[in-house]
Amino acid sequence: MSSSAAQREHARTPLGEAEARSGAAVVLGTAEEWARETRRALSEALGRHAGHAVHVTVPAPVAHPAQLFEADRARASVYFHPPAGLAIAGLEVAFECPNHDGLAAQRDAIAARLAALRVVAVEGAPTPRVFGGLAFAPGASVGTPFEPLGDGLFVMPRVQYAVSGGQAWLSFCVLPEDGERAGQALLDEVPALVAALTSEPREPAAASVAQVTHFPRERFAQMVGDARDAIAAGRLEKVVLARRAEAAGVQGDLPDAVDMLARLDARFVSCTRFAIFRRDARGSVVTFLGATPECLVTRTGDRVHTEALAGSMPRGESAKLLASDKDRREHRFVVDAVVGALEPHCSAVTHDPQPGTRELPDVVHMRTPIEGRLRDGASVLELVGALHPTPAVGGVPREAAIAWILEREPVSRGWYSAPFGWTDASGDGSFVVALRSGVVHDGRVSVYAGAGIVRDSRPDAEYDETELKMRAVLGTLSGA
Repeated sequence: MSSSAAQREHARTPLGEAEARSGAAVVLGTAEEWARETRRALSEALGRHAGHAVHVTVPAPVAHPAQLFEADRARASVYFHPPAGLAIAGLEVAFECPNHDGLAAQRDAIAARLAALRVVAVEGAPTPRVFGGLAFAPGASVGTPFEPLGDGLFVMPRVQYAVSGGQAWLSFCVLPEDGERAGQALLDEVPALVAALTSEPREPAAASVAQVTHFPRERFAQMVGDARDAIAAGRLEKVVLARRAEAAGVQGDLPDAVDMLARLDARFVSCTRFAIFRRDARGSVVTFLGATPECLVTRTGDRVHTEALAGSMPRGESAKLLASDKDRREHRFVVDAVVGALEPHCSAVTHDPQPGTRELPDVVHMRTPIEGRLRDGASVLELVGALHPTPAVGGVPREAAIAWILEREPVSRGWYSAPFGWTDASGDGSFVVALRSGVVHDGRVSVYAGAGIVRDSRPDAEYDETELKMRAVLGTLSGA
C-alpha cells in the first residue's frame, strides 16, 4: 500500500493553519463552538470533494474513546484500545472489505479502498485506517456465533473518535454512492456527537446472568490425554486446546456489550481492549470483544515488534513459572517459530536470551519481546499472514497441529485466538491475538480460552488454566 496514493490536505481548524502545524495545544472553546466549527469544516470538505470518497478529520476534546458510543450504542461498529498509542471507537460502517478469496485478495481490496480516499485532516491527525480481523482458520466461523464475521472482515467507520497522547480527533468518511443525504445526516449528527464526547461517563449497568455452562472437565481431560498420546507418538510436539463456556442472560436478556467493554476497559488497562459489532441475518447485533495481553505484530515503517507469550500460572507465581521446565519448553516453541517467520522479511531479528513475565489480574505469562528490521517492505497484513497461527495458539509442527485442532476440538474457534487490529495505506498497522475474548449473541455470551499441551501437561492444571483465562470476560457479568 502506498500512502502517496491517498490525497491529503490540511483542513482549516479553529486554530488556523500556522498554529495547527506548530503543534500548539488545540483550544476548542465551548461545546457549541466546537460543534459549529466541526460542521463548517465537514461541510466545506464535502463540498470541495463532491463525487469522491472523502475522509475528514478535525480536532476533538479528549475523552474516553468509548464515550463515542453514547451518541447511539446501536450504531457501534468497532473498538481498539491498546495500553499505549492510538485508541479508537467507531460508529457505523462507511465501507467494508470481507475475506471471501483469501488474505492476499483482501489486502488488495483494502489498499484500493484506502487509495481512493480524498483525505482532509489537521496536521498530526492519524491516517485513515481500517479495523477488523480474521477467523482462526478458513471456515472456522461457519455454524458458530461468529458466522456474520466470516473468514475475515475489515471496516472503515463512518464516524471515528481517536485519542492519543493527550490529543483527540473526530473523523468522518463519506462515499459518493452514499449520496448527498449521507453528508447532510453527518452534519445533522454533529451536535449529538459533541454531547456524547463532552458528557460525564456513566457507570456500566450490571448484567444479570442465570447460569454459566462449562465444557466438562472430564472431556477436556480426555482431549489432553489424546494430545499427549499424539506427542508421544511423534506426530506433534505441542498443541493448544481451546474450550468454550456459555453464560446465559436472565430471561434471555442480551447482556449489553458496551457495558461489558467498559468493565474490560477498567480492569485490563495493560491489555488491548477490542470489539467489533456486526448484525446477523435476523438483524440482531453480534459482538466479538475481549482484552488480550498478546501482540501479534506491529509495523511502523521498517520496524517490526512482536512477542512470544506462552506459559502461564496463577497471578503471583512468576518465580515458579520461570523455573518451570514444562513452561519454558512451551515458550521456546513460540520464540523459535516467531523468529523463523520474521527472518525471511527482516535483515535482523533480536530478542533477549531469557524470558521475562507479564502479570495480569488473574494470571502471569512468560514473555519474550522480539524486534525486527524489515528488508522487503512487507505490509503488516503480510506479516500477519506469515506469523498466524503461532505455537502460542496453534502448535508444533504448525500444519499438523492445526489439522489436529480442527478435527478434535468440539467447538470451532471462530475469531477466538485469531488476528485483530488495523492497517493503513502505508502498510503500517498493529495486530493482537484475540485472547481473553467472547462473543455476545442471542441473549448469551460465549467465552473461549485455551491451554498449551506438551508431553508432561497435567489435565487438571490445564483445565484450571483455562478457567483463570475465562475470568476476564465472565468477570464482566454479575452472577457469572
